[in-house]
Amino acid sequence: MEFESLSEDIKREARRVAAAFGVENWAISIEHHGFGFEHQNETSNLCHYVRIREDGVWIFILISDSETYSNGCRVSWHMDQWLCTLANVPVHNEVMGRGLYRLGFDNEAILSQLSLTAHEKLELRLSTPREFWPNQWQDKEAANY
Repeated sequence: MEFESLSEDIKREARRVAAAFGVENWAISIEHHGFGFEHQNETSNLCHYVRIREDGVWIFILISDSETYSNGCRVSWHMDQWLCTLANVPVHNEVMGRGLYRLGFDNEAILSQLSLTAHEKLELRLSTPREFWPNQWQDKEAANY
C-alpha cells in the first residue's frame, strides 16, 4: 500500500514519530495490527520499527541493531498498559528515551527507566520542530504568554 492511500491521521502520526526519532526515510508495511514503518540508519546501524493502529495511535516501537531484533529496546501497549523492555546496549535505550520524550510520552514509570536528564529534555524540546510538538508542550508554552 502506498503512503498516499493512508488516512491523514496516520500520515501525520507517521511523520511525527519519524521526526521524534530522527528518521527521514522509511519503508511502509501494512499488517493485521495496522500501519508500520521501518528504517535502518546506515551510519549507526540502528533499526527503528513502529506500528500505528488505523486510528493513528502508535502501539509498538522497537529500536535495535539490524543484526538481532532481540537485543533492542521495546515499548508497547499491551493489555491496557505500557510495557518497556530495556536493551543490553545502552545506546538503544538512549535513542528510545529521546524519541519518546519528543513524542510527548507521559508514562513516568517507563521514562524513568530510560534516564533522561532535565538538560537532555530541554535540548530535545529545542531541537524538535514546533509542528511536531506534543500537545502538552504547546499548552505549556501558551500558558506562559
